[in-house]
Amino acid sequence: MGHHMQITSAAYHEAAHAVIAAVLGLPLMRTGIHIDTLGHGVLFLSHRDPGDPSNTAEDKIHRERTIVELKAGRIAQCKVWSNCDPVRFLPDEGAEFLLLKEMYGEDKEALRRADAVLTVRSEELVGQHWRAIEGVANALLRKPIQATGTFTRAECDAMGEYEMWMDGFELAETLGQFGLLPIVRDES
Repeated sequence: MGHHMQITSAAYHEAAHAVIAAVLGLPLMRTGIHIDTLGHGVLFLSHRDPGDPSNTAEDKIHRERTIVELKAGRIAQCKVWSNCDPVRFLPDEGAEFLLLKEMYGEDKEALRRADAVLTVRSEELVGQHWRAIEGVANALLRKPIQATGTFTRAECDAMGEYEMWMDGFELAETLGQFGLLPIVRDES
């Protein structure tokens, strides 16, 4: 049961990233969505990575959208498997914290308040788009298991030897079944 749930919950985790990214207008990458047979996953998309000190109003909006998208993975994964290992969330949570810190610096109270607001926003979006998340996760879980590609392994060193995946265009087609029209870009 545990191994199957790791894979299934990883599919929901990555599906939530994809659905909420599409809802928020964050472009997906052509290389798409991947989960491996160990329960790891990666969605290739264009979101805000920590490390850019720019802090315009547009930068703040992009950071907030990214944080909401990142939180969606954990929210969906815990919804389908409440016993999933919290260590799996560390990369997303680390990025969330760094993005919040870029916006609020050392103001811990402002950072805490913003985190709470963005968590609620992500929970709302996951709830509103749960059918789409289920649809993407199930489509991904129906994919054949194959050797993990070298590109995927280079971008996500935690990935195991075998994976299921959908490219960005197939992912966009699946999202379209739920009224979502994501942007798909080549990797930059």
